Amino acid sequence: MYQSPEPSLSYSGLQTVTATYCDIQNGSGQPWFGEACIDEDPMFTDAENGDFHLSWANFPQQDETMSPCIDSGDPSSAPDADGSVADMGAFYFDQGVREVDVTVLLEGSFNGSMMGTTLNTQEFIPHNQPYNTPPWNYEGTENVAEIPDTNIVDWVLIEYRDAPDAASATPSTAIGRQAAFVLNNGHIV
Repeated sequence: MYQSPEPSLSYSGLQTVTATYCDIQNGSGQPWFGEACIDEDPMFTDAENGDFHLSWANFPQQDETMSPCIDSGDPSSAPDADGSVADMGAFYFDQGVREVDVTVLLEGSFNGSMMGTTLNTQEFIPHNQPYNTPPWNYEGTENVAEIPDTNIVDWVLIEYRDAPDAASATPSTAIGRQAAFVLNNGHIV
């Protein structure tokens, strides 16, 4: 219960009420504020306009953009539909796999119909993802013992953004990044 009129929880009579696994504004210190309750901003997507879904701007990076209600529900209850630990609240945050069908053509290696694999055949492709330095500052740990396919052209860094249109897809709308290989036909693996 968050941003609700005071008091957030009230009861009368001789019954004992204890809230558990809840986010209750101003609940800390109350006798009914029970196991695993929190008193934190739930970080709704847009509460002002009635959207009470939990938000996590940098999903899947566990950082300050993750609602404290995500994966904080009762662990003995059924998991969320995505298989993760239950969230607090009416709407769970979907942590399911996001698949995107992407084809990439790198201008420097494109020969009119496919991309060349010279970097691969000359063994210039590093075995660790190369995006851990500025300007990318990507902290992923992708690495291989050897380049797994002779059709690999190079590494690419894919950034997934959640925006209504291309013009709105700014860095602040990024919700995930992944280093991967691009094949000579443009497919990402």
